[in-house]
Amino acid sequence: MSTKAGVCHIISSLVDQQPLIMAQFAGKIMGALVNSMSSEHNKATNKVYCSTIGSIVKVAKESSIENLLSKLQQWYLEKEDAGLRLSCGLTLMAVAQNNSDVIAKYSKTCIPFVFFAMHQQNEATQQQKAAKLAGSQQSASQTIWDDVWEEITSGTEYAIRANLAEILSLVKTGLEHSSWNLRIQAALAISTICTKLQSNIEVEYLNALIQMLNAALNSRTWTGKVIKLKLKAQVY
Repeated sequence: MSTKAGVCHIISSLVDQQPLIMAQFAGKIMGALVNSMSSEHNKATNKVYCSTIGSIVKVAKESSIENLLSKLQQWYLEKEDAGLRLSCGLTLMAVAQNNSDVIAKYSKTCIPFVFFAMHQQNEATQQQKAAKLAGSQQSASQTIWDDVWEEITSGTEYAIRANLAEILSLVKTGLEHSSWNLRIQAALAISTICTKLQSNIEVEYLNALIQMLNAALNSRTWTGKVIKLKLKAQVY
């Protein structure tokens, strides 16, 4: 851990002190850190990797940044690994804290991703948020994704409205996913959209929501389907 952390500290220092030189190697270094992050099981070490990636983004090319964001979202949707998903969130937080201009430039990618991810459920929060959707006032605990959302947006309602097309595209992916957990997550994301925008949802997007829910409800019975039934009533 100490050696890996030391190397990461040197990289971050060089980015600050010699940005032009480090820019030449940013893509390769970022790629090495991302690969290491995917196989590292030590949480403390992964946190250092995430922080270092946030620093390197300052001098990275657009293609490298786009590849990073694409890889994080791909991991999130394809790998049901809580540790890796946490690392994805920590990486985005590091990027946001070090490079707000990057988040602004890629807001159409980052905001929908974080919005979807902050509805992530573990066994405890799944019960809490499902109960909340059913009418309970019990609130779920704050997660890294909630923190990232607060960091990159100035208001939930505005952020949803400004990125609704992209959010719905990702929600549709979640509803059609083979993972039941991601389907529930997508349903809870729709609940937040309806709660925040209420009657201000444009007809185009409202129709899209209804079509997505109808398609999802035509599938076989599964845990969480009752949530979608409540959502359909909420949309109407």
